[in-house]
Amino acid sequence: MFEALDEGRLKAIWILCTNPLISLPDARKAEAALKKAKFVVVQEVSNKPETLQYADVILPAAAWTEKEGTMTNAERRVSYLNKITNGPGEALPDAEIICRFAQKMGFSGFDYNDAAEIFAEHAALTRGTNVDMSSLNYSILKEKLTVQWPYTAIHANAREGDEASLGTKRLFADHQFYTASKKAIIHSFDDANKSEVLNSDFPLILTTGRIRDQWHTMSKTGKVNKLKQHISSVFLEIHPDDALERGIKEHALVVVKSLRGEVQVKAKLSEDIKKGVVFLPMHWGKILNSDLNRANNVTNNLLDPKSKEPDFKFTAVEVSLYKKPKQKIIVVGAGAGACGFVKSYRNINADDEIVVFSKEAFPFYNRVLLPDYITGTLQWDNLVKMTDAEEYAYNVKLHRGVSVTFINRVDKTVTDSNGQIHAYDILVLATGSRSAMLRDVPAMKGIFTMRNRYDADRFLEHTGKHPGEW
Repeated sequence: MFEALDEGRLKAIWILCTNPLISLPDARKAEAALKKAKFVVVQEVSNKPETLQYADVILPAAAWTEKEGTMTNAERRVSYLNKITNGPGEALPDAEIICRFAQKMGFSGFDYNDAAEIFAEHAALTRGTNVDMSSLNYSILKEKLTVQWPYTAIHANAREGDEASLGTKRLFADHQFYTASKKAIIHSFDDANKSEVLNSDFPLILTTGRIRDQWHTMSKTGKVNKLKQHISSVFLEIHPDDALERGIKEHALVVVKSLRGEVQVKAKLSEDIKKGVVFLPMHWGKILNSDLNRANNVTNNLLDPKSKEPDFKFTAVEVSLYKKPKQKIIVVGAGAGACGFVKSYRNINADDEIVVFSKEAFPFYNRVLLPDYITGTLQWDNLVKMTDAEEYAYNVKLHRGVSVTFINRVDKTVTDSNGQIHAYDILVLATGSRSAMLRDVPAMKGIFTMRNRYDADRFLEHTGKHPGEW
């Protein structure tokens, strides 16, 4: 379907009960295809799935406590689920949304009175098949709460308390299978690996899967903080030997790359995984509009010819230590905040260019101690938080007495008070605060604010004293 969207053969798509932009392989290709769709309907119970941003129409669906229905598990056990509460706003059960749409389109046969009638039709369609539950209905389910299919007239007429009244506990107890020979037929296949071929560029096998406390794409479980206490963020499990070869340490940020895309996650070193294989959980999608945690950026859309299951368990990848590209950082302001940023940033990054604009000619000092400078209790050097030597050591380009007059966020440039334009990759506004003054108050002799070195020196000039002459 997504290939057809990409090629323009499919124009419209209605998405319900699935979250394809996380769960489909080669997810970036699927997302590019969805962008080309002429009309997108998304029927959802959650506000998290990425598909919502591409929707022309959003149909709010009811959650499982907000509708009546049945659930069948892998034990063939059909359970009755009663409605507990009304859905919020305009939310409706999936079945009711579909029936309303079908009726608007003029189709007959969708005028059910309730969920019981829908189930009755479903059960009737199983008559005479190997999954026969044609004698099952809501009345029986409400009484027994749960039964196992097959459930035929034999089970419905069984005496209360008999095991048969609860359906078929075990299949094939007579060793008779649903084949012409009545014997089980085991399908085999050769040992040839038909998945992606490993090579020197992509020498590792990536396999994906689940973690204990999350379900599918976390559209609902991701909202429960308690479920994040087990594992709160995505990771790449890698054998210590593979990590050592690549200079990767525990919790280091790594890039997992395939022919289709990449992800950036933290490494988790573990001998529980085989050497040559790495594991990535499949639950995470976009975070703050970034898809770099999404496992299916890298997986292959190769399909098994029989099951049509994508090859999620074998993708050729390479893992490398993440190296951030060099960036230019402009800091507007040269107070305590700017000083703290420069010093802490240089502890983790020595390569990025840092440019600081200081409106004052004397940057990086402790303005709280200006009264001590006036009285002479402290010399000016005692107020300075970054010396010229430190400025050089931190590799900071400082524009003294130059302010920023305009910021162009689109082109990522700033214009300084000299009319010069400077480009940036990252902009940090550390402008601090100004003295509180009423608007349009004229300068008054003998009235001073005390916010910077200029104020202090002007005050001393007014008094005719030098620092310490008090």
